[in-house]
Amino acid sequence: MDIYSSKVPKNEEYDTVLISLVCLLISTKYLQIKYPGADALNYQVNNRYNSDLIIATEGKVLEIIDWQLMVFPLFDYVKLFISQGCLFENEKILPNLNLQPSDRIDKPTV
Repeated sequence: MDIYSSKVPKNEEYDTVLISLVCLLISTKYLQIKYPGADALNYQVNNRYNSDLIIATEGKVLEIIDWQLMVFPLFDYVKLFISQGCLFENEKILPNLNLQPSDRIDKPTV
């Protein structure tokens, strides 16, 4: 949805609920998760739309984002860093180190 929002002209309004449903449908298809159909998604929003509109909007969203589905959100990078053992400065994993701000290395040293 972020990609779609960034590519739609600022003066063009759109239905955020419909776009959210469509983005959910697209992402579950892309990740090959058992995805809900347009009818099931529509049911979750009290049948606010019809299935044909959801499917048509899916095509519109894919066209606007130029089929760029391989975009990694920030959360994926955080999971990657954590899986590699990287810690963030506010974590209290090693409380007894008592590091001072001057002890931090912001840039790699050569």
